[in-house]
Amino acid sequence: MLLKIALIDGNETQNSFLKELLYIANYEVVTASDYNAGLAMVKSFSPHLILSNLHLPEIEDGLIFFHKCNSHPKLKTIPFIFIAKNAIKSLIRNLMDLGVDDIITSPLKKYEVLKILKSRLKRVEALKNTSKKSYLYQETDNLLTISKLKEVLSQKKLYKFKANETIYCEGNKSNHIFLIKKGTVKTFKTNNLGKEFITAFFTSEQYFGYSSFIKNKPHFENAKAITSTYLYKISREEIVVAIQKNDRILLNFMDVLANDLIKLKKQLILQAYASVRKKTAETLLNFKNYFPLIEGKTITLNRTDLADSIGIAKETLTRTLHDFKDEKLISLTPKSITILNKKKLKKVT
Repeated sequence: MLLKIALIDGNETQNSFLKELLYIANYEVVTASDYNAGLAMVKSFSPHLILSNLHLPEIEDGLIFFHKCNSHPKLKTIPFIFIAKNAIKSLIRNLMDLGVDDIITSPLKKYEVLKILKSRLKRVEALKNTSKKSYLYQETDNLLTISKLKEVLSQKKLYKFKANETIYCEGNKSNHIFLIKKGTVKTFKTNNLGKEFITAFFTSEQYFGYSSFIKNKPHFENAKAITSTYLYKISREEIVVAIQKNDRILLNFMDVLANDLIKLKKQLILQAYASVRKKTAETLLNFKNYFPLIEGKTITLNRTDLADSIGIAKETLTRTLHDFKDEKLISLTPKSITILNKKKLKKVT
């Protein structure tokens, strides 16, 4: 069976070069020239590896495409490689921190391209071979991920929480982790004066509450539904049995924890060193890429939750947003914020 590669590249010359090189190397290749077509293609093509240009046309667009692939249940374990022009060390490091498997820099060299692809595909085959005897392994080219647990959980009780209803409180002890089927949840800390600081947002097909589960200690934060939310509770015993049947699940839990830790560290650095304007701008840009309550470039998050996620007073946030509006960086309505100029917003100091 030929190994399948999805190639997403709008550069016609580079696309032709890579397509011919991969065919000669005996790979099955399907191509797309933009991210929208690429996302639809990888969902239907089920490739063993995704190879994508980072600049179609901008790096931000490439990162959004990667995030969509990385958060999709059927795509997140597929090795993802970016082709980047003139990539500097800091960019490469940041991309790897986000979870990108490798970066190939242009001008492209045939030997380097084939070496990197061969290395990544060998790892895929090795992981697949160790999983073939698992009762959860299916006769497809897709590797098992923790998202497959949803199929096992489909017969479990589904818990419903209304908007603003508490899921758990700081100090509670839990023997479960939570998987959101539908809805949005925030986790937050509250100080002695009752002031909230939002630590994270979670949405459909995401896990939360695992700190108490893993450490067997009380929750160090609170969790509350932002919208009407449906979720599963997964017990420690169920996770242990699943991991015993297929240790790939453990690796994927580690991946979830690592990604959340990276996001939290970036958030803490921003809180400690950035100005109010910079913190607000960066938060809006991060929401544009990752936040669940977003349509296009419009963020539909209430001002109180937004202020609490930045760590500033609501009044300070309101003044800063109106400054951004006057500078034509964003537009505002009482219930939404739309980003108008992400390039200038990124340069805010």
